[in-house]
Amino acid sequence: MPPVSSALVGSAASLTCALTWAIASLVFGRVLQREPTTALALSFVKALVAAPLLFIAATATGLLSETLEPRWLSQVFLTSLLGLVIADAAYLASLKRLGVERGVLLIPLVPSSTAVMAFFALDERLSLSALVGVSLTLVGVVGAVYRPRSSGQPGGLAPWATILIAGAYVFAQAGSNVLQKDVLDGHVALYVAALRLVLGMPLMALVVLTTSPGGGIAAVRAVLRPGVRGPVIAAAAIGTALGMWLGATGTQRLPVALATTLAATTPVWALIIARLRGEAISVRAAIGAVLAVAGVAVIAASR
Repeated sequence: MPPVSSALVGSAASLTCALTWAIASLVFGRVLQREPTTALALSFVKALVAAPLLFIAATATGLLSETLEPRWLSQVFLTSLLGLVIADAAYLASLKRLGVERGVLLIPLVPSSTAVMAFFALDERLSLSALVGVSLTLVGVVGAVYRPRSSGQPGGLAPWATILIAGAYVFAQAGSNVLQKDVLDGHVALYVAALRLVLGMPLMALVVLTTSPGGGIAAVRAVLRPGVRGPVIAAAAIGTALGMWLGATGTQRLPVALATTLAATTPVWALIIARLRGEAISVRAAIGAVLAVAGVAVIAASR
């Protein structure tokens, strides 16, 4: 049997990464909508589950022998602050406010925002086709999130608070992606992912304890109560630990633009899963998801 090509492994890893995010988003979205907890508490619990799993994987592959430099560790912490503490909690809060069907459509906005941010911060080229891709992604997301006025119910976009939270996710994650360009240089992505979780957890715990109702303990207990902790632990293992590992594998074996495009297919996977479960999928959501992913593909092709 001929060996499997590196590109094929990378493509499969990136697509499966998107699938794990879709599965986790469905579980986390349901927990947030049904349980008396907060996005920050859920973000902390899933990081608490995923960090040991990633470190076990890093230990098994001999990655813990790397030398740690204070300046590099501070950069890793900054990416953790933006990408995990802020972006992750904001994404989960968006799922709670928008619902999973519309909330996952924020993911394709991250590559678009990263491309624009890299243009200003890293002097990376932003071609006309890339601008077309950014515009296409925005049209797809706004078209899916917008709700026309119906009988007795207001239409339009989501409330301003929800838009600000969604914007915090997109721009914080994009900023983290740009900063990771230097952080990942000369280091294995799996090891960096494990460190980001470990460095971010103390700050997550502090924020949860000081901002959540009841001191944050009640919010964490709501996630860990019987009947809830099982799905949360499984989703954290699949979407956070396995998803970060698969994402790292795709990035290592593929051009970053292609890996990002394949990983941004989460909205399509979420729609497929919802349809398999017998849920009704609106035409607006389906078209918006396809347009958003197509926009990311155009951006990838231009880089």
